[in-house]
Amino acid sequence: MRQGFRWWEYDPTFYLLKALSWLGVVWDLQSPPEAVVRGEQRLGRKVIDKVARQLAGAFPIERIAAQAHETLAQMPSWAELHSRGRAARAHAEAFLAEIHLPHLPSVEEIRAYAEERLARTASLDDIARRTRQILLEAVAVRLLDRAEAARAGA
Repeated sequence: MRQGFRWWEYDPTFYLLKALSWLGVVWDLQSPPEAVVRGEQRLGRKVIDKVARQLAGAFPIERIAAQAHETLAQMPSWAELHSRGRAARAHAEAFLAEIHLPHLPSVEEIRAYAEERLARTASLDDIARRTRQILLEAVAVRLLDRAEAARAGA
């Protein structure tokens, strides 16, 4: 199966297999389905998660967490976030998803960012949603770490 669909996507394995087919060593080479070539086939959960993690790594998580910390420190809900975080870090992510953090990219912003950097795929919305979830998890962890450090230092 060919991995490079366009002229600039060089796939040496395909050309090796093609040459071996001419020699009769390999046979029954097939072209990928048109839906795959056009980027319309949905990606699997593991691929979406892998791409979303790579995409999330491109965002300045430390800066986002610092800005979120500054915003939350001025809100009355900061104490609620801190107590929820000590009880369970998973609850902190849900809490952060409910409130507006102006420095955290929205799903639409992440999707636009991904459109500029990734190949066309029908799974782009899934990747953007998963990337935002990963960013929320990372911010939650850093916020809780900061809160614990502040509590320990007090």
